[in-house]
Amino acid sequence: MTRVAVAGFSWGGLSNVLAAAKDERIKALVCMDGAVRYFNSIVTQAKYAVPEKLRTPLLFLAQTPASMEENIRYKEDMSGSFMSRMSNADVYLLTMYPMEHMSTSGPHISGSTTPPSTRNTRLRKYRSHTAWGPGMS
Repeated sequence: MTRVAVAGFSWGGLSNVLAAAKDERIKALVCMDGAVRYFNSIVTQAKYAVPEKLRTPLLFLAQTPASMEENIRYKEDMSGSFMSRMSNADVYLLTMYPMEHMSTSGPHISGSTTPPSTRNTRLRKYRSHTAWGPGMS
């Protein structure tokens, strides 16, 4: 229990950052397209979660970048992001370009969901999931 890593998808990617702000036993964070990136106004409501004080390394796996329209819609939440203010922690951002938000969830990984969207094929998403296999760095 002295070396705990926490991973979370979507809202779980917000929850794990909040948990690390309260529990120093958490030594590493993985956010799979976590809400901590997109809903800054929500995470800042937790007064104990001060990004400059958080020292837990964070790996953020991001979906394909949002369109201009989506960025305009979320402008308020994305300004002054929590992650960009984590100045005392290592923060790694890996953008997985073929991926959409739900592509990170279990059913989408297994390919047992609805047909792929016109923007990204199921094969490209599968390759994104398997790109970091043995021998890759």
